[in-house]
Amino acid sequence: MIQDSADEARREAPPLPSFTALPVILLAAMAWQRRWICDDAFIDLRVVENLLAGFGPVFNVGERVEAYTNPLWVALLTGWAAMGGPLQAGALLLGALCAVAGLAMAQRAAGSLWKSGNPEGVGRAAPGAGPLLPLGALVFASVPAAWDFCTSGLETGLTLAWLAGSFGLLVQAVSGRGALAAAAVVFGLGPLVRPDLGVFSVTFLGALCVAGPPGAVRKTALLALAGVVPAAYQVFRMGYFAALVPNTALAKEAGLANWPQGWAYLLDTAGTYHLWAPLTVLAAWAGLELSRQSRTVRLLAAVPALGAFLSALYVVRVGGDFMHGRMLLPALFAALLPVSAVPWPAAGARGRAGMAAALLAGWCLVCAVALRPASGGRFEALGVADERGFYVKMTGCENPVSAEDFAGSIRGEVAEGIRAMAGERQLRLERRALARECGGDSPMGFSFYPMRPRDPAVMMVAPLASIGLESFSNGHRVHIVDRAGLADPLASRLQLTIRKRPGHEKRLPLAWVAARFGRPHPGLDGCAAVQAARRALASGPLDELLEAIEQPLTAARFRANLALAPRFHRLRFPADPAAAARELAGR
Repeated sequence: MIQDSADEARREAPPLPSFTALPVILLAAMAWQRRWICDDAFIDLRVVENLLAGFGPVFNVGERVEAYTNPLWVALLTGWAAMGGPLQAGALLLGALCAVAGLAMAQRAAGSLWKSGNPEGVGRAAPGAGPLLPLGALVFASVPAAWDFCTSGLETGLTLAWLAGSFGLLVQAVSGRGALAAAAVVFGLGPLVRPDLGVFSVTFLGALCVAGPPGAVRKTALLALAGVVPAAYQVFRMGYFAALVPNTALAKEAGLANWPQGWAYLLDTAGTYHLWAPLTVLAAWAGLELSRQSRTVRLLAAVPALGAFLSALYVVRVGGDFMHGRMLLPALFAALLPVSAVPWPAAGARGRAGMAAALLAGWCLVCAVALRPASGGRFEALGVADERGFYVKMTGCENPVSAEDFAGSIRGEVAEGIRAMAGERQLRLERRALARECGGDSPMGFSFYPMRPRDPAVMMVAPLASIGLESFSNGHRVHIVDRAGLADPLASRLQLTIRKRPGHEKRLPLAWVAARFGRPHPGLDGCAAVQAARRALASGPLDELLEAIEQPLTAARFRANLALAPRFHRLRFPADPAAAARELAGR
């Protein structure tokens, strides 16, 4: 580990030049101008409301399913709401503040790294060092996809803040000016921001062990510290939810590969903004600077770049996402971290530097003004969409930031229809869809059946294919069955038979909903699919699963769930109730 002298350790870093504020201002202004709230964000907001109401961190009352993938973001929103902050506005404001803070921290971390103008250490300003240019930060702040997801109500802003904060802590810890223990704890939080950020946790911790303090005991202690919080949450997840991973990971089959879809997702993001251009210029700039730096500086600069590569590789492997750009933003931001702010080179290289800076400025201008995802293009046909543009068009509102802004849309009408009918304890089923499964036909509309006993707070069970807005608008009194599986324990465990739009590849037949939530009724009892679903639900595996997540959570139930979680993680069954009944009977 490289040690600074006592005098140098006490020296404060000189303030960044004022123009490093430009990317921060640009990102803040454009993110706020394009503020909106995504449908998936309403899932988090419903969980927060249920948690504050005393029902636990659940999507549906009386059913322990982890419908969120971002525990720290849910915790942040819960704290905000517990202090009296408006929840929907808080999701926008906190996301934007975290993103802006993340971009500012990225520049400060990069500035601290590049102050190592002599080969003896990190964080030491070279004599006559020039100003810092916020080139990488400006590149990120010019990407419209970044503007969209810095609000949106999702955890993207928190992701950027964690990445930048972790990089800054790494630089400080290796230079001997930061607390190693604090750095290790923060590095370990990645999977709790989002599970896929675990690759960054590994790279940051690896660098801390390589360039940090010597001695196997100290390194082991740091790794143990990093694992305390995520390990504690994993024990909670297994005992409370009877699961090894969030339910959404089961629904999306995050362990399976879908390289063609993932490659299309990468091409959509990188091709739309021609990201190869700024990344190539910045890589060349960094390469020239790193050739004059110490081995430690080169290692530190490589850490976020390695994490970015691994993160992008994972996103491509699993098939990407249906939201344009969203899942690749962490990789892009991490790749730009070391060059978020770069030093103005020595006199002999300023001509080339000026040309590179001019090229980057030109790209930033074109990207910010003209480059946008194509509507109706080939990537949209593959299921990758401009999610914000879709909701702006659907609602007719330039900034749909609350449930009220969706009121005049088809989604708002569905939510209102459920709300108007949720006065009695009943099961709401789409008549024609159920008739098809039962081998008949029926006019369009909804039928209502007597509901099996649920929590007294629940007045209706309603299966839906899109769940965010509708679930938040109706609160805990309506049990929403997510037929796509993000928030439903059965739909998430259906066998995957087709690959199409990511996250929308499973669909729970209504016969399962009727069998699980409906009381005996002439309109249901004569349906062979419903009867088969009842037999399947009474089988060992599914009966055990539902008991694990519906029975009151006692100490004995928690211990039993710890042992059952690995088995439930592997559980899959056919969507067809008859096939499922036959297959599950033999288990």
